[in-house]
Amino acid sequence: MKKIIGLIILSFLLNNISYADNCSYEEALRTFKYSALWEETDGNIPEDIVLKHKELLERTYVFGLNIQQAIKEKDMDKIYSYLQEDMPFQNKKDFKDKSFEEVFTEEHRERILSDTVECYRTLSSRFELGAGIIWYGNHKDLDTDDETAMAIQVLRGLYQGEE
Repeated sequence: MKKIIGLIILSFLLNNISYADNCSYEEALRTFKYSALWEETDGNIPEDIVLKHKELLERTYVFGLNIQQAIKEKDMDKIYSYLQEDMPFQNKKDFKDKSFEEVFTEEHRERILSDTVECYRTLSSRFELGAGIIWYGNHKDLDTDDETAMAIQVLRGLYQGEE
């Protein structure tokens, strides 16, 4: 019995350790490559800054997984709660009473679910899912000092908001 309990505890520990390594140190460092800080330090970014950025990338990665889960469950209330209050190209309130099927086609859903959540921004300087159907970001993208802030900034689904 003690061996079984020990194996269960060990499996929980091993599963929790892997959570923290979705984004690598190298990916965090690479995000500074074309920044003023990279130029100032000749690419020798202080480790504490890179590690702090890695933590931010980890949280953003998990947020991307949460978006995918909401899409998988067709949970429009959850998706609505993830929308940025002041979306740059749309109005959040336009999505308030929309059903999942009014916003996304099944093709959109499949593209988002089959996409891989990444630890880096795309060429559009955003994190995205479904080849750009959803753009999302963290506090740096949202221009806020709240370091816990994450939001969907753009939904390029079937419904684009009121004209």
